[in-house]
Amino acid sequence: MKLHGRILGIVSSGFQRSSDTETSLVFVLMRCPDIVESVNFASVEVDGDDSTNTIIETLKSRPFPNIELILTKGISLGGLNLYDPDIICSTTKIPTASFSRVPHCRECMEKAIRSLELKKNKDESVKLKILNSLETTEVTIKNEKYYVNATGISNNELLLILSECFKTGLLPEPLRIAQIIASGLYSSKELFSVHHKV
Repeated sequence: MKLHGRILGIVSSGFQRSSDTETSLVFVLMRCPDIVESVNFASVEVDGDDSTNTIIETLKSRPFPNIELILTKGISLGGLNLYDPDIICSTTKIPTASFSRVPHCRECMEKAIRSLELKKNKDESVKLKILNSLETTEVTIKNEKYYVNATGISNNELLLILSECFKTGLLPEPLRIAQIIASGLYSSKELFSVHHKV
C-alpha cells in the first residue's frame, strides 16, 4: 500500500424516503491530501440491494486508474442499501473500507431491516448477512475517535493511509469533498422540486 496513492471516496446523496425511489452516489478520486483527479456519479435504489453491483460496474466503466483504497462514508449507501465489502474487494482486487464518526448501532439497523422486510414483503436476509459480517474497529486520528470496517487491508495500514487524508474538518478529504458535492446535488434537487411545484 503506497502513501499518497489514489483513494476513491464514495458518498450517497440525501433523499426523501416518502417520495424518492433512487438517490445519487458521488465518487471522488483523490491523491491525498489535496489533489482531486476525477468526480463521477451513479444512482442506487433507496433501501435497495444494488449498491454493491453499482460500485463494481462504475469502477469497470469509468477511468479510475491504480486505486489504492475504496473508502465509503458509512456501511450503507442510500438508506438501508448495504454494500458487501467482501464482494467488492474480491471482484475489484482493491481494499475496501467504511469510515464513520459514530459507530453504527447493529441492533437498530437490524430492527430497521426487519421492518423494511415486512413493509416490502421481501426477504432481506442478504442485508442482515452483510450487517452481521462487519467488524467495526475504533481508531484515533488526530485525537478524534472514528469507526472503520476494513476488508483486504489491515487496520494499521488503513490508519496510516487515513492519517494523511485529513486536511480540513473531521472527514478524510475524499469523503469530505464527496459529501459537499452530494449535499449540493440534494439541495439542487430540492430547489428544483420547489420551483416545479410553484
